[in-house]
Amino acid sequence: MADLNVIRAAVAVLLDGVPNLQVAQEFPDQIVPPQVVIGLPEAGEYYPTIAPGDRINFDLPMFVYVQRAQVRPAQRLLMDLISTGTTLSIPDVLKADITLGDTVDSSMLREFRDLGKYEVANTDYLGAELILEVISKRA
Repeated sequence: MADLNVIRAAVAVLLDGVPNLQVAQEFPDQIVPPQVVIGLPEAGEYYPTIAPGDRINFDLPMFVYVQRAQVRPAQRLLMDLISTGTTLSIPDVLKADITLGDTVDSSMLREFRDLGKYEVANTDYLGAELILEVISKRA
């Protein structure tokens, strides 16, 4: 199955397991930090298979935003969210179910990047981008 909306919804369900983290499956009108926004893939690769159905491999960006008003606490919170082994770990939650509720063959949180200031709706947040690599099931 390569329904991108279903896959994004499955990621949102998993991320609901991170305590006190707001999860937006689509870009919201406003950010309610701490919040993760599941973005749109920039590109995907179709892979025809011998068996019926094709696969889509793609990178799913996720944007993590925390308050910027108190810079030091915001930095610590952001580090807790993108680290492994913390009670707020986004990577640990995603690693616990690499099939995203059996909606894909495999997924792996591959990287975090672009840590710093993000402006959303004229408000500055401290944030980071996470990249989830997804290999869909055959359609």
